Amino acid sequence: MLSLIWLADGGGGEEWAYRVRIRADHTGPQELNAPMIEVRDLQKEYEDFQRGPHRALGGISFHANAGEVFGLLGPNGAGKTTALRILSTVLQPSGGTATVDKLDVVTQSDRVRHRIGFVSSGTAVYDRMTAWEMVEYFGHLY
Repeated sequence: MLSLIWLADGGGGEEWAYRVRIRADHTGPQELNAPMIEVRDLQKEYEDFQRGPHRALGGISFHANAGEVFGLLGPNGAGKTTALRILSTVLQPSGGTATVDKLDVVTQSDRVRHRIGFVSSGTAVYDRMTAWEMVEYFGHLY
């Protein structure tokens, strides 16, 4: 199963998600169809001292099943990185809920971090390392 979520600004500051699902002919064990990531009305606002509140993520909802290849797509500023940072417990949401393997990313963040791997693209070492070197490096950190 391949799922892609398209995040976009709906013009009025609200965001919407468009889901495309492609199913392969092979069906696996029932456990693979169980939700691994569930997001409901996830929101994030930042306080901008010059412009006031800034909505970085405007209430997205989606789920990804175990064994599913999942993509979060959208233009710059749509909230993709913010959503991933919330799911990886780097940020706390302003509203909504998110679970990873049935663990709440806010109240059970330590347990969530033991089940995931997250490498952000904002680290300066990336342009000096090969892809394999990065995998080894971050693997050793864990």
